[in-house]
Amino acid sequence: MKKFFLSSFALMAMMVAAIGFVSCGSDDDDDNSDSGSDSKASKAEIIYQAEMAPDMTKFLNVEIDYLDNGQKKTAKITDQDWSLKTTVNSLPVKFGYKLRLSRNNVKLDESGNYILGIYVGKAYVAYNSKGKAISQMAYSSVKNFSAYNGEKETTKLTNEKLEKKIESWNKMFAAAFELTAEGNLVEMGSDF
Repeated sequence: MKKFFLSSFALMAMMVAAIGFVSCGSDDDDDNSDSGSDSKASKAEIIYQAEMAPDMTKFLNVEIDYLDNGQKKTAKITDQDWSLKTTVNSLPVKFGYKLRLSRNNVKLDESGNYILGIYVGKAYVAYNSKGKAISQMAYSSVKNFSAYNGEKETTKLTNEKLEKKIESWNKMFAAAFELTAEGNLVEMGSDF
């Protein structure tokens, strides 16, 4: 399971790097251009991604609030994987997410075996007016509580313990940022 989450983050980082390398242009760019506009971001691509261990979506309702072009939107996550890529054509812009988990009506069998884990990631690439990447970043939050009630684990997952985990995760998986016209990232806390 740990390899699953680490490989997900590595994949997101490679996506950001690939976008950046493709957009960098050649070394033979016109040197007579206005260098001031080259250092300003005119657009950005923002990627959000969430992945859940199979048992997460079995017992939980999962929603994610996110900012799309500065507007708050909500998506319901019903599968193990969810992602969104959006293009922003005006900077500065705020972007961020907040994962919201709640119990559904499926009863937890306290003698069953479960694997719980969450991966939430975001990435951005900021481009100047010539389409050249001037900044990029990939970031993830991983919380993996591994297996419960299995042969190798002594931790028992109870309904009460699951409720406490949900409360903790709801506080943990939230972040908001502002991407400036210079391509800098400013942390805005967890509210948006």
